[in-house]
Amino acid sequence: MTGAPPAPKHALSDNRWWPRAAAIVALPVWGSVSFFCLGLLLFSAMLFDAPGSEDNPWLWCMVGALAATPALSVLTAIVSVAALVMEARRPWPAWVIYAAALAPALGGLLFVVGIVGINVACDGSFSCGY
Repeated sequence: MTGAPPAPKHALSDNRWWPRAAAIVALPVWGSVSFFCLGLLLFSAMLFDAPGSEDNPWLWCMVGALAATPALSVLTAIVSVAALVMEARRPWPAWVIYAAALAPALGGLLFVVGIVGINVACDGSFSCGY
């Protein structure tokens, strides 16, 4: 038999439905988390009420995490929709889709790092400037 070898299997081109499910589920999940983070971001100015708290890097880490989560959610939405649209022409590898679907979790991880940093380095005090 002669002919071209079969095309390599990619994430969305065969019957593996996990990457497609991750791309579809990520949109509403991270969209709702983004609205929650934007609501918390409105009240983030109150973190800096204590004198000297504007010099606390852990508080800035927490505010940065609240701001990064919606931005990463937009990135997730763009990559997820692009992967689903491009499925028929040139499917994307599964690791790209999984990485994009989990990208907003970095904001939550950064927020937890800020909370732990305040509790460990500052004994829970917001006004512990270095």
